[in-house]
Amino acid sequence: DSTLTFSNLPASGVSDPVTITTTTASSAFAGVWLTKVCKGTSYTTVVWWDGTNYVYSTSSDGTTWASAATFASGTGVANLDIVCSGNAIYYARGGTNQFSWRSGTMGATVTWDAAEANRATTQTGTVNRPSVTLDSQSDFWAAVVILSAGTYYLEVWERASGTWADRSFTENGATNYAATISTMGSGNIGIIYQAVSGTAALTGRQWTGSWSAASNTGTSVYDLSQSSHAVLISSTLYIAAWDRTNSRIGLLSFTSSWSSFTNLISITPSTDAGATITTDGSGILIIGDLAASSVAFVISRNSGTNFGASYSVATDESTIQN
Repeated sequence: DSTLTFSNLPASGVSDPVTITTTTASSAFAGVWLTKVCKGTSYTTVVWWDGTNYVYSTSSDGTTWASAATFASGTGVANLDIVCSGNAIYYARGGTNQFSWRSGTMGATVTWDAAEANRATTQTGTVNRPSVTLDSQSDFWAAVVILSAGTYYLEVWERASGTWADRSFTENGATNYAATISTMGSGNIGIIYQAVSGTAALTGRQWTGSWSAASNTGTSVYDLSQSSHAVLISSTLYIAAWDRTNSRIGLLSFTSSWSSFTNLISITPSTDAGATITTDGSGILIIGDLAASSVAFVISRNSGTNFGASYSVATDESTIQN
């Protein structure tokens, strides 16, 4: 069994963890590149996989949590993503020849707008690793990976005024992809993706009515498959990335090109690691999964210009949300 807990991370230290649930799923919360926590105006919603279904629990104070409620069937913890704005919540999950999606309103329970709907993908096959966002006009975007006849394809879709449009660019190969999609303000979208080969560079593109040319990190190798969503501050995307080569976790930013890497957390060589990030619009919080039993987190209060000392927490897989 594994225990799902919730902790507040104040200006210093960390609150005692509160148990949300105990589950028999071995990976209820793994897959740190996917959002699993949404903070509404009055309630926080936590989503996880119980080994069979996707479920959620809500809390108004972070201490008392409602019983888990099932909202969709599931095939794995990394096959669903959620995005929130105010009390609105959207999700997408993978499937076969399509992805499924739904929207709702968060409160003591989630009130879903309608039954789950499906969007057929252009490529046919197994659809997985969704990443979702809402742009500044509240249009819903989803990036998904499709395995079709031995080739992996990356597709991007936008839902505006009740209609889906294929916003994909040409990207396919023999290796699976990790991708994160995010609003960049003014109706624009950014996507950061990587072929999961262990040696591929990170690539970024920006949508401003059409996709920009690809910009990558060159010979520097940072692992996105173990990283979180990108977060937006002003018009810049920030991600927390694991530098496998130099055994460290740090910060990268992307507009139309990449910043240099800011080293924040050192890791014991050969340790499996991951990183996740959130922001309140100016401050940045980064958590690094250092091993099977501990994480560390660092905070910046000035958009990543300076970071304080790191704090350690004894836990396993983690995810965060402002």
